[in-house]
Amino acid sequence: MAHDRGDLVATRSSHGGRVAIDIRPDSQLAVATANVLPECDGEIELGAPETLSIDRTAIADQSVALESAPVVLGGGRGLDDAGFRQLETIAGLVGGAVGASLPAIDLGLAPVSRQVGQSGKFVTPRVYLAVGLSGTPQHLAGIGSATRLLAINNDPDAAIFQFAEAGVMADARSLLPVLAKVIEERLGAAK
Repeated sequence: MAHDRGDLVATRSSHGGRVAIDIRPDSQLAVATANVLPECDGEIELGAPETLSIDRTAIADQSVALESAPVVLGGGRGLDDAGFRQLETIAGLVGGAVGASLPAIDLGLAPVSRQVGQSGKFVTPRVYLAVGLSGTPQHLAGIGSATRLLAINNDPDAAIFQFAEAGVMADARSLLPVLAKVIEERLGAAK
């Protein structure tokens, strides 16, 4: 928000962040809030981790639609082609689907049909694993508020960590093969 010749002007992005729009309200009374919750200092006691049960029939069907997937693995420009292939592998194991950010789409890492966000699809999975995603508001606008958001990013200052319920600061290209192996082992042991 800014003042321009005495008028209040709000700027917002459109078309996936490719266009900036200035909005001039008719009235001058405006309320804007950001980071309304205070930061907290202290220690948090974590109980035993919650287990997410996965329906075995969903695991067998690897063609889950993005909009109805119980688990979505969203990839960003922090990944490469091999990283997106790893996401596909993991999605197949857990009966999920792969989504992508606009920058990843623009780089040709995923088809437009996989785009999640303001100018893409709106998803409401039980779990959304954001991998190599910075966490722009445009992307987060495509994820339902009841979704458990988890993140993997090698940038400790990535905005995604402010919104994620839990996060891992790591290079996703190194972590994804390990994650896939652990899931395969656990699913094999559960049979």
